[in-house]
Amino acid sequence: MRRLCRIFIFLLIYQMLIKAHKNFKNIKGNFMSEQFVFEYESDWVEYFNSVLKNEIREEIGNKNSIKASIIESNQSLEEFLKKHPEIKRIPSKESFFHNLRIKNNENDFYFYLNNQNERFWVIHNIENQKKIENIVKNLTTNTYLQDKIYLSQKTMETHKKNYSADSLGLTLNFEQKFTLNKNNPVFINGIEEFDDIAFTLQIWPKRSESINYFLDKFREIKCPINYKSLNFVFNDKDTDNILIKEDLYYDGSFTIHRGKDLHQHLKFLHDIKQQYNKSMDEIEEKRIDWDLMKGDLFTIELDKEINPKNFIQAINQTKEFKINGFYMCIKITIFILFVVLIFILEENSIFKSHVQRYMSI
Repeated sequence: MRRLCRIFIFLLIYQMLIKAHKNFKNIKGNFMSEQFVFEYESDWVEYFNSVLKNEIREEIGNKNSIKASIIESNQSLEEFLKKHPEIKRIPSKESFFHNLRIKNNENDFYFYLNNQNERFWVIHNIENQKKIENIVKNLTTNTYLQDKIYLSQKTMETHKKNYSADSLGLTLNFEQKFTLNKNNPVFINGIEEFDDIAFTLQIWPKRSESINYFLDKFREIKCPINYKSLNFVFNDKDTDNILIKEDLYYDGSFTIHRGKDLHQHLKFLHDIKQQYNKSMDEIEEKRIDWDLMKGDLFTIELDKEINPKNFIQAINQTKEFKINGFYMCIKITIFILFVVLIFILEENSIFKSHVQRYMSI
């Protein structure tokens, strides 16, 4: 009898401990949620700066890096939120800074949005990358209203030359996708065996000037140079301490590896965004005249004979680009298409802005 009483008491205490533990987790979860909401952008910067310096690293996980993305938007934030009920905006006291809580599989993830530039938004987070990867994809992929930016290889090369970093690394990534479909060959006469390659290569020399030596060797053997990311290290000029070590990716994403001053990252990101914004404005204003409905052609010269239909099909199977190809022999078809396009543009200003954006890329 005494043994049964002891077992009963033990089970009762055990259940009480489990319940208390669950309550504690809920309280802690609520406490953490409140911590991740900020009334001012400066408060958010101060918090992330503390995370960067490992002062409160245990609160967010040792392996979580600070990440950012530049997002090109063709709609207002209000319109965007209506289409995504899983996102709750928690307002701050500043009109351009927003706390976003995204629910996914019963978990809450926090993002911080600055839309001071109505066309080019900046989003930061410090969540586990594997857990939020699909969330970011769903919000920025396969939609003409919301998309990541695209930094061309020439633009990446310019950033590599222009930024005076104390150390510079890069990742090259290339895959010959025009040869993947053997049944629909793109090249009429095929290509050299060396051109049918795929590789990923990381280069991190001790001196940033040494980068050019490796790239020149690649060019000598006509190996494609396709930047996936550039890794910059910015040091304090007085103390030589690392202010920021971060990657810049071709899609306008940033990953911070370590550092002591988030302001250096924000300045770097702002410069990249402003330069991209300026380039897009120049293309749209100087290359396309929407009032007179005329513009200059973009000419791409290829050194190998191709099958146009297979070429377009191969490009559309990639995630980076989508193009349309029309094969027209009758002039009246072109004229009718042109008239219909003018009518749509005049009647639908939203459609006009989307067409303008895609013709400008």
